[in-house]
Amino acid sequence: MPGKLKPQLPKKDTFNPQLVERAETVFKQLRETEESKPEALKIINTLARELDEIPALANIFLQKITAHKEPFSLWFLPYLNRLIRSKSVQKGIKRTLYLLKQKGINLPPSADTPPQKEGGILKNIESFQAVGYLSEFDGLKNQMVGLLIPRPAKGQFFIFSLISIEGLESLTALEVSKRGVKNILADLETQSGHAFLEADFGHTVFVLQEAHDRRSKLSNEEEGVYSGIISFLEGKKMVGQSPIIRSLLVTEKPIQPLSLDIRLLTRIPEIVYLLPEPKILKTYLGAVEEVRTSLLILNEIQKRERLKAVVDKAVQELFPPETRTGLFRYLEEAAYLYFLKGQKEEAEHLFHWANTLDQEKESPPGKENPFLLWLMEMALLTENPNDDLAPEQKEQKTEGGIIIPSWVKGR
Repeated sequence: MPGKLKPQLPKKDTFNPQLVERAETVFKQLRETEESKPEALKIINTLARELDEIPALANIFLQKITAHKEPFSLWFLPYLNRLIRSKSVQKGIKRTLYLLKQKGINLPPSADTPPQKEGGILKNIESFQAVGYLSEFDGLKNQMVGLLIPRPAKGQFFIFSLISIEGLESLTALEVSKRGVKNILADLETQSGHAFLEADFGHTVFVLQEAHDRRSKLSNEEEGVYSGIISFLEGKKMVGQSPIIRSLLVTEKPIQPLSLDIRLLTRIPEIVYLLPEPKILKTYLGAVEEVRTSLLILNEIQKRERLKAVVDKAVQELFPPETRTGLFRYLEEAAYLYFLKGQKEEAEHLFHWANTLDQEKESPPGKENPFLLWLMEMALLTENPNDDLAPEQKEQKTEGGIIIPSWVKGR
């Protein structure tokens, strides 16, 4: 019959069970989360990035909204419309809002950003276009962070900082063109020798603020710039409240330790960087050698007990309790970097072993952390620790271009 359209089947991706499950989970989170709660921003930021990257997920998510029969607040749709860059997804959101209006559902007020009154370099910043960058760690566990905040018709406001285990080492703020940002990032990657990854903006600000709170080496002028930036971003609710990896890898079925292959850790440079230098291990290596070459007649059980005592002592002295919170956060951030690189297995392993450090307070007295025990056993009891490392980690540089210290390459 002329003019009659054939019904179109949904795209194959629509039936992807993982996408359906993700859409249902995040839709349920948004229905149960109030707009004023701190975790609301984290959920929205993560979802916006996912919808931009996976159009099929956006289709399923919007279909879930229009098909839902029970009343719920639509507060999150205008926020998503601001954050998302994909024109097709933006059109989908507007179409969803139209369909809901046709059903007689009350729509939330527009979340468009009103004209700003702030003066100076931060005037008229568009929060929905802000981008965060995190570099890979180097051998000293240093990392660079970058914040890109566009200014309408005025180019870009770019901040980059160096952070260390101790705290915030430096901060530089520049006004640059869009092309200038790419050139700066390329120069930073070349000069520092490690790659930059686009990261969640709120989390990047959280990492910067966390480093500053540990210790700041900024000059008075830099402190003024830092304070102004953080104050502005806090006012816009653009500062993350906790490490984003905790929301990205939390699943209904927690990872089972028995399913983890601890040998995978030897292929992760960020783990290798934790090995103490030989001069620090000298006393403990001497104690290990003494047990192995002792003139006393020791059976295998006695040898193992004495070697275990040396390893336990090394863990207690080289990783005292006050250092473990920093170690826990370092492993969490390393897990997030692998998540951004699409290496989920490595991310899950790092995240699991990081959590063993966080859960120590629940462990019985006298029981040492399994991750630190393994690390010290590898350093003290393996005759050639580097034989356990994957071939690519024996090269002078990692995949991201980080130079591995000589003491790691051979002792």
